[in-house]
Amino acid sequence: MGGSRLPDVTFGEWLPDQSRVKSPGLTRCENVVPTARGYRAWPSRSLVIGKDPLVGPCVGAWSGESQSGVKFTVAGTGVGGVSAGPALHLIWGEGGAVWNVSPVSAITGLEATGTWSFTRVGKFVIATAERISEPLKLEIDPVPSASSDFSVISSDASRASVCAEFKEFLVLGDVVGRGVNASAIGTAENGIHWSALGDPESFPTVGTQTAVDAQSDFQVFGGEGGAVTNIIPSGEFCLIFQETQIWRMDYVGKPAIFSFRNISTSTGCTVRNGAIAANGVVFFVSEDGYRMCDGSNVVDIGSERVDRTFNDLFDAKNAHMMSSAYVPRSNCVLWSVPEGSLTPSRIFGYQFELNRWFQILNQDRYQWLFSAHSIALGGSLDSLPLSIQNMDSGSELSAANLDSLGVSDGAGTAAFFDQNNAIAFYGDDGDPMAGYLEIGDYEAEDRARHALRWVRPIWDGPNGAVIVTAGGRNYITEETTMKNLSYSLETGISRVQMSDRIGGRYLRALFICANEYEEVTGFDVGFSDGGGRR
Repeated sequence: MGGSRLPDVTFGEWLPDQSRVKSPGLTRCENVVPTARGYRAWPSRSLVIGKDPLVGPCVGAWSGESQSGVKFTVAGTGVGGVSAGPALHLIWGEGGAVWNVSPVSAITGLEATGTWSFTRVGKFVIATAERISEPLKLEIDPVPSASSDFSVISSDASRASVCAEFKEFLVLGDVVGRGVNASAIGTAENGIHWSALGDPESFPTVGTQTAVDAQSDFQVFGGEGGAVTNIIPSGEFCLIFQETQIWRMDYVGKPAIFSFRNISTSTGCTVRNGAIAANGVVFFVSEDGYRMCDGSNVVDIGSERVDRTFNDLFDAKNAHMMSSAYVPRSNCVLWSVPEGSLTPSRIFGYQFELNRWFQILNQDRYQWLFSAHSIALGGSLDSLPLSIQNMDSGSELSAANLDSLGVSDGAGTAAFFDQNNAIAFYGDDGDPMAGYLEIGDYEAEDRARHALRWVRPIWDGPNGAVIVTAGGRNYITEETTMKNLSYSLETGISRVQMSDRIGGRYLRALFICANEYEEVTGFDVGFSDGGGRR
C-alpha cells in the first residue's frame, strides 16, 4: 500500500459562503484572528472589576476622553430595565464607579427598538436617540460628579436619532426641527442639522445672518436614500449614511460651510450602528453585504466570502441589536450579529490589513459592543474598590485576573456590556479562547480513495495544545463522521487510532486550539492509497 504526504499545508482564509468540497479556505474559523502566516488566539473576556451592572439592558455605549485628558465611558439603557424608563450612566476615570447621570426629568419617547448615540464636543458629552424629545448634554469639564445630570442642549437643536462631532461642529442626523428651527427644518429623516462652530449649545435660526456668522445650518439630501442611519467622521472627511445612499461631507468654511458629494446612489448602511471608521476607511453593513468606503469609492469586502452566511444568520427585525467596534492593535473591525430576539452571541470580524474574516462565538452575549478608550478597565490596585480589599475568598480582588489589572483600552480594547448588564472587555492578557479551524473536503488530484494516517498541526505557544478530529466520505451525499486522533506530545503528530478507519474520496479535519497557544499556521498530513479510482 503506497503512502503520500502533503507537507506544510497553510490555513487559508475563512470562506463560509463557498462549497466545502475542494474549498481553498476554511469552513469554520472561530475565536481566532488572522495573522500574516495563520491565526492567533483571541483572548477570553475579563469583567471590569468594581463596576456595578447597569439598571437595564445597554442599548448604546461610547468611550472618550475629556479636554483635561480623563478617560470615560458613557452608556444608555433602554425601556426594558428595572428602572422607570431609559437611563444614562457615566464611568469616570480610572477606578470610577458607575454613576447614574440621567436628566432630572424622565426620558420619554424612546421605543423598544431605540438605541443611543454619543459623542463629545468641547466640554460636553452629547446623547441622542430616536424619538426622544430632545438631544442631551453632560458637562465633563470641569470634572463631573455622582450628582451630575444630563440636560437639554438647546430648545432650538433638532430632535435626532444619531450624532457625531466633526470639525468642532455637533452634527445631528435624522432630524425633526425644534424651537426657532421647527418650521424651516420640519421632519427630515433624510437630513442633518449642525451647531455653531465650537458651540454645541448654539443652534441659531437657520438661514439668518446670525446662523451664517456662526456657521450653523441644515442639509436635506435628495433622492430616495431613506433615513440618515450613521454619521461617521474619518479624518478630514465625514460620511453621512442613509439607508441606500452615501454622502461625503467636507468643511469648506463660509459661506457654504460644508460641501456634500454623493458617493453612492444605490448603496448605504441599512443598520444604525452598523458603520465604523478605522485607519482612514469606513466599514459598514449594506443591504447587499459588507462594504468599505475610503471617502471616494465603495468596495465590496464580503461577496462570495461571508455575505451569504451573514444574511442567513442576520435577523433584520432585530437590527437594532447590532453594534460595532474597532480594535487598533489587531487591525480589525467587529460587528455583533443579531440572530433572533435574544442578545447577540456571535461577532463577525474583519482584519483589514490582511483582507480576511473571522468570527467570535462562545458563551458571551453582546448587549452592546464598542471601541473602549483607555481607562483601567481591569481595575487598579491603587484605586477603589481593590485598594481596600484583600485576597480573601469572596472579594472582587480574589476573583480578579491579576494580569489584566490596569489594562488600558486605549491600546485597542473591544469592550461590551453582557447579558447581565455588566461591562467586560477583551484584553491581550486574557486566557485564549478555544479556537476552531476546519478545512473543507480535500479531494486528491487522482480522485482516488485514501486512508488518513496522521496529521501534524504546525503551531507555537508555551503551553498549548491542538486537538485534531478528522473524517472522510466517498460520496457528496454521505454524512461525514468525525473521529478524534491520538496525539503524541513527543512527536507533535496526531495519529488515526488503530480501532478507527478514516478514509474516502473526500477528507476533512477540524483543529481545536486550546490552552496557551499563540499562533497556528497549518499542518502536515500523511495518507495511504485506500482503493481504486471513483
